[in-house]
Amino acid sequence: MSEPTTFSIFKRSNGIWYILFERDGRGCWKSSHSRSKQEALKKIARLKDFLKPLPKRMVLSQFIREFLLYARATYSAKTTTMYAAVLQSFQKSVDDLPLDELTCKHVDSYKAQ
Repeated sequence: MSEPTTFSIFKRSNGIWYILFERDGRGCWKSSHSRSKQEALKKIARLKDFLKPLPKRMVLSQFIREFLLYARATYSAKTTTMYAAVLQSFQKSVDDLPLDELTCKHVDSYKAQ
């Protein structure tokens, strides 16, 4: 995870100041929980305490493993076998993408196959 390097602040219509920054190539913003510009600027100075680390991105293969563990404990053997076959086939179709990159287009393409 890359450290943010540039920051700006802006005030929303609710009167709260927000900190705008870029992390891993994505624009992000967080509330300063303050109506004071000076307090918002202090939050930037204490940014390491202010920002929480991003959660790790789960890839499809990891999701499938975890889901099948749950399915084995919850569903019948036949149902679990069917889920495993479909999910493995879907993974071959779309590769091992992070879950947040999967789109409806991936699912539609798989269904069309």
